[in-house]
Amino acid sequence: MDVFSPGKSVNYSCDPGYSLVGKSSLHCTDNASWSTPHPRCEVSSVLQCPSPPSIEGGSHSSQEVEVFIPGMVVNYSCDPGFSLLGEASIYCTESGNWSLPSPQCAGGCGAPPRLSFAELTEEHRNQTAFPVGKTVRYACRPGYSRHPTVPPALTCLSNHTWSEARAFCKRKQCHYPEAPKNGRVVVLTDLLFGSIVNHTCEEGHRLVGLSLRRCELFGADVAWSGDLPICQKVVCPAPQIQNGRLSVIKHRYRYKDTVSFTCREGFTLRGHSTAQCTANRRWHPPVPVCEQDGMAEGYHHPDTTVRPAVMCLPPPGIANGEHSSPSSDTFGVGALVHYRCKPGFVLIGNESVRCMPDGAWSRPLPRCEAGCVRPGVGNGEAIGLESLYRPGDIITIECNAVNVPRGLHKSQCQPGGTWDPPLPACSRVKRCSKPPAIPHGWHSGLAKAVFAPGTSVSYSCEPGFTLTGMASIHCTESGAWSHPSPVCQAVKCPFPPNITNGKLEGNISDTFPYGASVSYSCNAGYSLAGNAFINCTALGTWSQPPPRCEEIRCVFPEVQGVKRATSGNTYRFGTNITLECDDGYMLEGISQIQCQEDFSWDPPVPACKLTSRKSGSVGLGVAAAAVLLLLGAGIIWKIISKQKQGFYHTYENYNYKTALDQITEKKCSCLA
Repeated sequence: MDVFSPGKSVNYSCDPGYSLVGKSSLHCTDNASWSTPHPRCEVSSVLQCPSPPSIEGGSHSSQEVEVFIPGMVVNYSCDPGFSLLGEASIYCTESGNWSLPSPQCAGGCGAPPRLSFAELTEEHRNQTAFPVGKTVRYACRPGYSRHPTVPPALTCLSNHTWSEARAFCKRKQCHYPEAPKNGRVVVLTDLLFGSIVNHTCEEGHRLVGLSLRRCELFGADVAWSGDLPICQKVVCPAPQIQNGRLSVIKHRYRYKDTVSFTCREGFTLRGHSTAQCTANRRWHPPVPVCEQDGMAEGYHHPDTTVRPAVMCLPPPGIANGEHSSPSSDTFGVGALVHYRCKPGFVLIGNESVRCMPDGAWSRPLPRCEAGCVRPGVGNGEAIGLESLYRPGDIITIECNAVNVPRGLHKSQCQPGGTWDPPLPACSRVKRCSKPPAIPHGWHSGLAKAVFAPGTSVSYSCEPGFTLTGMASIHCTESGAWSHPSPVCQAVKCPFPPNITNGKLEGNISDTFPYGASVSYSCNAGYSLAGNAFINCTALGTWSQPPPRCEEIRCVFPEVQGVKRATSGNTYRFGTNITLECDDGYMLEGISQIQCQEDFSWDPPVPACKLTSRKSGSVGLGVAAAAVLLLLGAGIIWKIISKQKQGFYHTYENYNYKTALDQITEKKCSCLA
């Protein structure tokens, strides 16, 4: 109340955690003032508890409270989709701490799965608990684009797991790679993001550039890495032979060109007499040498001084390899030394070098690079016979018949002895048994006994039943079906709608199963427009809208010479109207007619006939008027008598039910 009379008192109290300073009770005095100053509430010095702990997936009931003193109770509740574990309430103890343990909200899902092709949107990345029914959205990673028909979202299911992560992002595709001139391109897997293509050259050409190119990110799109390699014609340098000659002399020699060697007189050919230009731009066999006859060491000739033969020092060593030369300090011109690599390394380049006439070994020296060991694949094997593969070699993994590859089928040996992509593994296929049958329904896999991972079956219900649950489930790699089987529930229609000025007919129940039928009827004075029956369909809806009840109204036709005693063009069911003719017309028929249920008049609308205009017409008119007067008097008498019997009627009384022939059946007589 806003006004207090003298003698009225008020009491003050403080919220929990606050103490009252001043009088707790005040009263209104005779001089219209309060007896003492108003008290105030100050924070109590009693030990207080901190704010109640928050719980993930729920909240407590005291969000607006600032002070918590011993004895105060806080109630917790969980968000939709979570259930409470533990006591729902905690209280503030005398020591200023909350009673333990705090409740927890469980029943939702943990953090959504990390996907190789998509990542969570920003709003969900740091969240670790989600209620049942919560949907999280993903965005495609670079190199991937949205699949137009698959929504990029996962939902927390009632079994506390996330829905299946379908491939809603697909790898972008690079354009078909160009082949080098005089070469070709080999697509190893496909043209999608991350795939590799290999470029090779036709025989007689060598590849300049990288043979392998990968479909990689290029801005927001994807493109092939590096530049397109080129295929150059193989050209061998002109072979050099001292003290000898060639069969064909050119500046350059093409692939597979052959030359023959001969020595000058006094020299003997050491090596093969012919050599061919090979794909590695070297002569094979190696170019021979011409050695002077009988001149293993230098000696004095009476005519000339022959210098000692040119010799090479021991060949150089190579990392991770060794050569097969004998333990000698010198090697004669043309001597061959072969190299080999240590286990786990492969030889790159020519496996041998030759002592050249200038006392140096032929170049370049080979090198040993770490090779890739033939992999052992469980439940499968690597195609090929090599035990060690060179960098750039590609291997194919083939799984046994009852196993499937997890990953790419092909891998390439990289410098350093690793395979890229990593070698796939062959895992034994776990198959699913026949999915469960459901009452009043069936699934699409009735003809099979076992199902491979990835196989889907669809459920359908009999007419009159609707599917609740997942309509399609698939066999997972664990050998279990992705979701529980759905159920077929009987279709029920809602209570049929009511209609204005009408009602439902027959026995009306609370439930209306598939196939149920109801009918409608109209109140008196109304006619049914539409089908009287509606049926409950397999979709749980009524077969059509309900009919309407339209008011019955009779249309009065325009008849020449007829006066209507009641104004208006249409008349309600049961309405009686009395008719008379215009001057100069005579009524033929009954003067009172009634609107019927079939929108017609009963008796039929009378006619007004034009009277004759000959002499004596005045007398006839007087006589006719007298007859009509008597007839009207008879009708009035009949109406009065009917009213006495409990009936009533007006010109527009739709409750009037008396047949007109009962009114007009009595004949009138004229007075003398």
